[in-house]
Amino acid sequence: PLASSKPPEPGSTGRIPVPCLALLTGPIAHGDKQPGRIVAEAISGGVDLVQLRVRDERYGPGEVLAMARELRRVTRDRALLFINGHPGIAAQSGADGVHLPEASDTVTRADLPHGLLIGRSVHSPAAAERAKQAGADLLVAGAMFATRSHPGLAPIGPGLIGAIRPLTTVPVIGIGGIDPSNARTVMDAGADGVAVIGAIWGSADARVAARQLREIIDRRPQGQLSPGGPLSAGSIEVTVNGEARLFEGRPSAPELLELLGINPGLVAVAVNGVVVRKADLAATVISDGDVIEIVRAVGGG
Repeated sequence: PLASSKPPEPGSTGRIPVPCLALLTGPIAHGDKQPGRIVAEAISGGVDLVQLRVRDERYGPGEVLAMARELRRVTRDRALLFINGHPGIAAQSGADGVHLPEASDTVTRADLPHGLLIGRSVHSPAAAERAKQAGADLLVAGAMFATRSHPGLAPIGPGLIGAIRPLTTVPVIGIGGIDPSNARTVMDAGADGVAVIGAIWGSADARVAARQLREIIDRRPQGQLSPGGPLSAGSIEVTVNGEARLFEGRPSAPELLELLGINPGLVAVAVNGVVVRKADLAATVISDGDVIEIVRAVGGG
């Protein structure tokens, strides 16, 4: 999907590309490198969302707006652009969205300029629930691994993705210390993509680095087809929490949960409106056309 200068309609979550490869940028990330050129190369390699994050107080709103407009020039019709923490600057620069911290979960869509997509940082399933209720279009979960951008933040790990995934159909991407050596682990946990900084900014060639990450996140989990992919012989299409999914063969309920990166012990599963007892999960085979609901378990069973 391509970005557009036309503001998206509120709640247009379909405009977030999945799988999503996001690149965070800003003075701390790019240092002395030319940000426009590097971002353009990264987009050519497969980045489809760019987030401007400026935390240095030396840069005033006017300077941040200038950075945003330059990135809009580079990303226009090529990638989505989100501005971190500045809804007004996002609107003025023609960006596609604004990214908000977890602590701002009381801010709702009605509080923001019309048409902006909303990304939110989340560090727990509870925060993901609050962000969903506040109208988020994208959840950025972390930290997956130790990261130099947040040296004091203990990594939570990809298990956070698995805990969040059953709670929402909003795209969830992992962030924090992600590189080619561990990106697949994050995707296998159920992520819809990854966000990176050093994996691209610290590379010798941004295009090559982005392409390597793109190939990793586009590689579907064993047994699962890409969303919207061709339905081959022996494939089935099922609805999982309101979202169409394609799978090879007829997996059992536990196999389905494994493909989705979900711990069976933490959820309850209903197939076609009937809750499956824990003892019956292994014997429950998923068929073409089944409607699956997966929710966090709140009791025994």
